[in-house]
Amino acid sequence: MGQTNVHGLRDWGIEKKVFTLTLNNATANDTMQDILKERPNLYHNLSCEGEFFHVRCCAHILNLIVQDGLKVIGDALSKIRDSVKYVKATKARGIAFEICVLEEGVVVTLSLDFLTRWNSTYLMLDILGSI
Repeated sequence: MGQTNVHGLRDWGIEKKVFTLTLNNATANDTMQDILKERPNLYHNLSCEGEFFHVRCCAHILNLIVQDGLKVIGDALSKIRDSVKYVKATKARGIAFEICVLEEGVVVTLSLDFLTRWNSTYLMLDILGSI
């Protein structure tokens, strides 16, 4: 956080209203919260002498935990992703896949996950689990 942004707390009139920061685990965030805690007008107004000023983002921590857990099924997950990519690569493959699943009485739209969003991996696997 640059010097201008630190002064922004005072400019906005919130320096005495800040209780906590919720951040991910980036080193720059640790540095920024240290700089903010050194601000006398902010530090003297923090509850518990700033002990709970920096709170880690629960969603980020949950994502790290899930990503670590997904490593256990990494080989299978990689094959599933490759299969979904293969089917979605061309319109003809997509149509052929749709015909196959319809013949089995299943209606499904494949979804490829985003590596940084574990919930998209869950959705991809959930959709495939319904086939």
